Amino acid sequence: MRIHAPVAMLGFAVGLVGMPVMATGATQKSAPSAATAGINPADTCAAKPAGSDCWKNLSNKPGCFFWSQGSGDETLTWTGECKQGMAQGKGILTYIWPKEQVAGEGNLVDGKQQGHWVWRVSNGIQEEGVYTDGKRTGRWRFKWPDGSTGEGTMLGDDMQGEWIVRLPNGKIEKRNYVKGEQQ
Repeated sequence: MRIHAPVAMLGFAVGLVGMPVMATGATQKSAPSAATAGINPADTCAAKPAGSDCWKNLSNKPGCFFWSQGSGDETLTWTGECKQGMAQGKGILTYIWPKEQVAGEGNLVDGKQQGHWVWRVSNGIQEEGVYTDGKRTGRWRFKWPDGSTGEGTMLGDDMQGEWIVRLPNGKIEKRNYVKGEQQ
């Protein structure tokens, strides 16, 4: 029962090449590269195999990076600011796949989620809780389209300890997790 949008990312090319725009020899300004943002290019999603944790170049802001927990085939956009090559501040982070979309609203610090976030999946799933340095920590709440809810503790992105699940029929289940695995 692990629901977490940022689990798979596709790497995009890092930066743009300056191109002539006028006969006078003027060139178009290039987007910052991974190195400009203080990121080792070998740590970008473009350089890692699918499923790796890596720095993802945002598709709507070339040269702006976000820490991705995995890599895959989705498009990733950010409505907030980009400072010195890192996604920053409050905004909406959206993952777009051919048949699904996941949007989260919250705060990024140096390209990583920090503080309170709310995620909404196009299929009706919602999750809400706190991130610390890009990982879900503390109390989290989930809501599924059938009306079921779950609440418990996340530790380093894994469900941990007792979770209370309320089903649409009124039944309440207590489930115990260790490092994300139900016991």
